[in-house]
Amino acid sequence: MLEIEPMTVDHSSAVAKLHLNNLRTAYRGNSGLMLLRYYYMTLVQSGGARGYVAVMDDFVKGYICGVWDRRIIKKALLKNYWIHLAIWGTIQLLFNPSIILPAANNNRRTNNRADSGYELRPIVVSPEMRCIGLASQLVNSLLIDAEMRQYKSIFLYTEEDNFMAIKFYTKFGFHLVSKHPAQKTTYLRFEYYL
Repeated sequence: MLEIEPMTVDHSSAVAKLHLNNLRTAYRGNSGLMLLRYYYMTLVQSGGARGYVAVMDDFVKGYICGVWDRRIIKKALLKNYWIHLAIWGTIQLLFNPSIILPAANNNRRTNNRADSGYELRPIVVSPEMRCIGLASQLVNSLLIDAEMRQYKSIFLYTEEDNFMAIKFYTKFGFHLVSKHPAQKTTYLRFEYYL
């Protein structure tokens, strides 16, 4: 039986693996997996975000995160895991130096003052669980959380060539509000009004 439940630290390894295997990311290999794991551990511990997982037979089949204060997450990540980040980040950089440019582009986009608010960031559904409404269930969980926190809208970014995501968000009721060119793609900003 499939259940949606709040993400915990215990889910961080499975969530990191889903992220690495199913999202466009500059992270690679075990070092990338470890960096993502520490990020998701911090996300659920920091107080600046909320995550939900879809669990079936004790396996995480999908997840979604809502972030409203990246500064809290960044501060907690550096405070609690700085030595792990230094070690795994150095390994990631040695074996994957191409990570520098995507990280710089992401920082430029995410440090935009207009990006304050409740951001859907990210959503992943494992391939075998797609097209059964799981993504909608995860988004609904996040909408309830955002509304409970008294946000009037949530926003997200996706690449302009991520046609499946664009189709899903549009069908769900998100509206395209702006475009943001980056190094190798253009990011589309969508909003959903609560």
